[in-house]
Amino acid sequence: MRTTLGRTLRSAPGLVVLLLAACGNAENQRASRDVASELEASAPNGQYAASYVLESSNVPGTKVGTEATSTYAFDLDRCDDSRCSGRVRAPAEGRYTWDGTELVVTFDEMGKQHSCMGRDGQPMKGSTFWTSTEHWANLTAAGTSAKLRGSYQQETVFSGFTNGCDPAGADRQWAKFSLLLKRK
Repeated sequence: MRTTLGRTLRSAPGLVVLLLAACGNAENQRASRDVASELEASAPNGQYAASYVLESSNVPGTKVGTEATSTYAFDLDRCDDSRCSGRVRAPAEGRYTWDGTELVVTFDEMGKQHSCMGRDGQPMKGSTFWTSTEHWANLTAAGTSAKLRGSYQQETVFSGFTNGCDPAGADRQWAKFSLLLKRK
């Protein structure tokens, strides 16, 4: 006979008894579910109107202060006692996390092959290049999750120039916007 975790175990030859201590008690589990429920109730879900204002950029032809609008659509997947996560559709598709005060959105990377243009504005036959674009947003609740403020950033890298195609500007272009999301 042995005593483990305050319980007496009787062992027979060839018999193994394993006791697992419970993690927390029923009250702690209820509190955890309550926190997760509150977090879920506050999480972005559904349609939001998006307002952008360009703050800075190295993209030729852009002007600081330029405004744009779009719509973000959030689909909540799951919540635990520390954060919620889900899918988002906006400038592109991606994922988001919400901790009750901060929303972090990471969009799927976009890669695309393009045709080069000649000085006359016409495509140059057989001349191509690639772009790879990453973009993300970080926002915080402005009172409630029905109104979120923060920034949206985009970075595009140009590469793989072929057959006389030369970059017209920087190989890496970026833009940073202020972003306001309001639940529709």
